[in-house]
Amino acid sequence: MLTFSESAITECVIDASGETPSIGGIAADEIAKLVMENQSADVVSSASAAITVPAVKKAVNNCIAQAMGLAAATVARYNELAQKGVDEDYGKEAYRLRPITQAPFYGYFMGGSLLCTCDGLRIND
Repeated sequence: MLTFSESAITECVIDASGETPSIGGIAADEIAKLVMENQSADVVSSASAAITVPAVKKAVNNCIAQAMGLAAATVARYNELAQKGVDEDYGKEAYRLRPITQAPFYGYFMGGSLLCTCDGLRIND
């Protein structure tokens, strides 16, 4: 379970009750601590839990995406368009389309803005 404020992860609790305490349990505790320190799932764990560590990191990334309002379907759609080389949804230039495939993933909310001129352009004629 991750808890968020407006700009940070405020709590990370990983339920490892179904894991071997000396392997998965230790990994879960270590990853929870690292997620809080790094404010990201992009952490390097020294734990030897080869299944638990990637699964927990994936779950943390999913929680972050949900908190940011991103859905897996949105990323899947973007990747589909990137493979086609044509952004049918928003008209992004083909050379800017890159599939989102390799973690870590980062995101931020960026509000709209408008760039304009008032009174037109000055021309030297």
